[in-house]
Amino acid sequence: MRWGRSLLAAAMVLAWAMIWAHPASPTVQVAEGAPAIRLLLVTATAGFRHGTVETARSVVPALGAASGEFVTTIVAEVADLGQLNAETLRQHDVVMFANTSGNLPLDDGQKAALLQFMASGGGFVGTHSATDTLYDWPEYGQLIDAYFKEHPWTREAAVNVEDGSHPATQGLGWSFRITEEFYTFRENPRPNVHVLLTLDAASVGSSGDYPLAWCSTYGSGRVYYNALGHFEGTWQDVGFQQQLLGAIRWAAGRTPLGACGGTTPPSTPTPQPTATPAPTATIGTCPVRPRVALDLTRPAPGTLEVVVSATDGPSIAGNLLRRIAFTRLANAEVTMGSFIDRRAAFAVDLSPAARTARFTVERLDAARAVHVDLTVTDGCGTWNTFVGVGTG
Repeated sequence: MRWGRSLLAAAMVLAWAMIWAHPASPTVQVAEGAPAIRLLLVTATAGFRHGTVETARSVVPALGAASGEFVTTIVAEVADLGQLNAETLRQHDVVMFANTSGNLPLDDGQKAALLQFMASGGGFVGTHSATDTLYDWPEYGQLIDAYFKEHPWTREAAVNVEDGSHPATQGLGWSFRITEEFYTFRENPRPNVHVLLTLDAASVGSSGDYPLAWCSTYGSGRVYYNALGHFEGTWQDVGFQQQLLGAIRWAAGRTPLGACGGTTPPSTPTPQPTATPAPTATIGTCPVRPRVALDLTRPAPGTLEVVVSATDGPSIAGNLLRRIAFTRLANAEVTMGSFIDRRAAFAVDLSPAARTARFTVERLDAARAVHVDLTVTDGCGTWNTFVGVGTG
């Protein structure tokens, strides 16, 4: 049993919270009239079995149906792995290993078929323990670019977005916070891949370079991996689902290849947990990084205290918040000062403008997740963000 597994049963029942802060999401261009992507979803496990395997089987097909962009065939268990063969692969565009584990019993013909599928232009998407899979097959390790080493942190932390232009990261901004089981790998994959997400080491009291999501190529094929996905709340969150949808689009060749070679780690680490090295962006007349800092605490089950803070940039000091608009409340009551509301939309103008603002989110139905969309206006522009609280 790996270090920390004894803590996971307790961790799984804890409520989770996720925050993303980003400018308005760009529109992804997908060719009209394109046939649906054919996705082969593999969730078989021969090692540690995550409880989210069943969640993935539910969420991924539903995401395809809701978006209208892909249809899913499921290879659920080890006993079904015979379906992973050359004939089945010819009928699909992308293979997704969702929280697979262990040395799956694939024969030589199946292994050759998967490699040929990829080399000929197929797509591969892996989540979380897909890197804890097939240690006995080195070519798989070369395909996915890393093998799991350990998970020293299971907690809330900041994740930095190194490339916000990839279809899997568009709209995430420069960083977000999430409660997850964070992986490290036997070898840093950075020299061989294009890193998309990294753990902000300072937010877990550490230092170093910890890639969490990346893209690469294998022959003419495209490979995407995301180390998130341990908790059910991650799979149920719209932000993570949009990462998967963008990754599936990209792996299927529906969007440009982009930069998928190795990347160099940022040369100057930043001490702020939510900061990410990135080029400046012009928002209105204020060239600063487009991000809003959010911090949360949980004073009681089903309750979040959220503090929104204005941040300074290279061309602005003393930045202030001016307005917070709540654009969608799902299973939530928001209290901000004297304002208490359960409606779909309301706004609070901050007069005078302030460096920070605080509001409380209360869950209405303990059996349902909470989601609150809001926009924050400061001296540089208006940023979209949301706060989510899972069940439990």
